[in-house]
Amino acid sequence: MKTEKIVLSVAKSGTCFFPTDVESEDIIKSLPNGENFNIILNADRNAKMHKAYFSLLGFVWENLTEKFQKRCPKNHFYKFLKEMQGRFEVIGISHKTEIKVYESLNFNTMGQKRFHEVFKEDVSFIIHDILPALNMEDFTEILITQYELTLLKYQL
Repeated sequence: MKTEKIVLSVAKSGTCFFPTDVESEDIIKSLPNGENFNIILNADRNAKMHKAYFSLLGFVWENLTEKFQKRCPKNHFYKFLKEMQGRFEVIGISHKTEIKVYESLNFNTMGQKRFHEVFKEDVSFIIHDILPALNMEDFTEILITQYELTLLKYQL
């Protein structure tokens, strides 16, 4: 049985969903009564917050010690954060082989609520774990100021 993918834009009110545009309303009207439909919900994610997150990570990395930067290239800093916080799942391929599958920030796999949690977790981890380990506690105030400026820049 082949299923057709239909995309609707809806809003929730109480326990009901209502179309938010004419096209979605027309699609709902065209569906046959009594048929069963499975609905997969995808919540929109704020692309500005995504940009703000990576902008802030870049700012942090650029201000870390040269020794740290040599050991952790800028394009691996996000993976380093996931690794250090254990945001991965270990999957056994065989009795000798395991792979790590890291939590993805992909818009299709992570909703806005979880992304916001990751953003806050990473900033907190940087402040409470990375900066003290590098004797950079003085950078905390600068980071908090940059965090606030980044949110303003991206209108969040």
